[in-house]
Amino acid sequence: MKNTKKILCVLLAAMTLCGTLAACAGGEEQNADTTAAPGALSSDTTAAPETELTDGLPEANLNGWELTILNYDDAAHSFSLKAMDPVDLSGEPLNDAMYERNRTMETRFNCVINEVQDGSKLITNLTNSVLANNQSYDVAMIYDRKIGTCITSGIIAEWNEQLLPYVNLDNAWWNADANACFRIDNKQYAAVGDHSMSMYSKAYVMFLNKNLYGSIGDVNDLYKAVKDGSWTIDKMLTMTAGLAADLDNDAYDADDQFGVVGGSKVYFQTLLSGAGIKLVDTDSAGNPYFAIADNEKAINTISKIVEKHSANPVYYNNTPNKVNSGIVATEFVGNRAGLLSATVWDYNDFRDVDFSVGILPAPKFDEAQENYYSISIAGVVTTIPKDVAAEDAKNASLLLEAMAFYSREKVLPIYKEVVLQAKYADAANDSDMIDIIFNTMTYDLGTTVWNDEIRMPLIEKTFHNMNTECASFIESVKKLIQATIQSTINAVKD
Repeated sequence: MKNTKKILCVLLAAMTLCGTLAACAGGEEQNADTTAAPGALSSDTTAAPETELTDGLPEANLNGWELTILNYDDAAHSFSLKAMDPVDLSGEPLNDAMYERNRTMETRFNCVINEVQDGSKLITNLTNSVLANNQSYDVAMIYDRKIGTCITSGIIAEWNEQLLPYVNLDNAWWNADANACFRIDNKQYAAVGDHSMSMYSKAYVMFLNKNLYGSIGDVNDLYKAVKDGSWTIDKMLTMTAGLAADLDNDAYDADDQFGVVGGSKVYFQTLLSGAGIKLVDTDSAGNPYFAIADNEKAINTISKIVEKHSANPVYYNNTPNKVNSGIVATEFVGNRAGLLSATVWDYNDFRDVDFSVGILPAPKFDEAQENYYSISIAGVVTTIPKDVAAEDAKNASLLLEAMAFYSREKVLPIYKEVVLQAKYADAANDSDMIDIIFNTMTYDLGTTVWNDEIRMPLIEKTFHNMNTECASFIESVKKLIQATIQSTINAVKD
């Protein structure tokens, strides 16, 4: 298929050339070859038909240039919507929307888009390619937990106007929080844009069993609470309390019914991020820092979340013996839980259930909190290999900006529809919920680059074990974590 696209581009270029020659047949002889090299912007200033270019980009002829995107194959990364260039139309709406986007880009800019998939050694292979200055890839999609390694090894470039002149990270189709997150020494090394659905698919959310909750209350009250800003942790626990039941009259265990279920790694990170707490944030100098150390608000928030859940049968940890677990939806799929803490990606698990499913954002900590926050973890983010040639980077920036804008208008709405088709009986309300989730996406290096050093120990020592004495734990690891973060900053500066 890739070869077919390249052949088509060559044929289109040939047809254009023939048309030009035919038009000049009766005129003056052409004394110079004006054919542009592949990838060079054409000097042809012929006015195009007036159209509204809402992405603000110029009409450009890339003369058959190929955008090469390095990405993971399914064996290496099967847990997010990472694909960038479907090989063909399939009849599946999202696949076809992305396929049409790329073909539209190829026609508009006279270029070829080519996604190269690699396995678990993608970063090793990328490193070898960059060190050899092979200039093999123009864009590399990197698993967010591996960004730190890529930055300190010097294999990805800084995002700036000189290298990527057509990318405008202030536009709505680029995530502003990601712009601040993936930054060291005030240099941005990765971005999240709407050209990729990966990070949207990894947003942490709450799935709702509408039928079960409907047995004790009005489901519309939940949606109303979200919309009026009163969807808080307390309200979530109170509104689902009536669902907790000891079905077999022995001990409260996995065979019973629950208000909220989810493994501690996902559930408590959902609540913590939803409360507006970042484990690692960015300071005024553009450097990451351990944000919960010596932070009274963060420490109090963590302690209060633990207190609200201690000995509370509303929440059931369905992976009690394993902190670092994936999504376990057994109780939810079995119609024995009102809410499940999971990611948007997990909606496929609910296509065959015999009850209606809804979706809700992470609750606020309290009503005084202004905004909702939806953490996204474990997707792929966009980077530029360090060895990319200047002209190739310029062309890549043109296509990335155009693809991101197009996707926000025509691909992201299709993804919303695909998610809503899972088992959603109230599409209008759930569509509003997805809008809130997607518009409040947030990122945290403490859950990605330093996941093993910060997030997982915090979850295990505090939330998983229901320990309200989080301040002493944070103090005990503060110097080590600060030194770890500083070593990364130093590596970049050096």
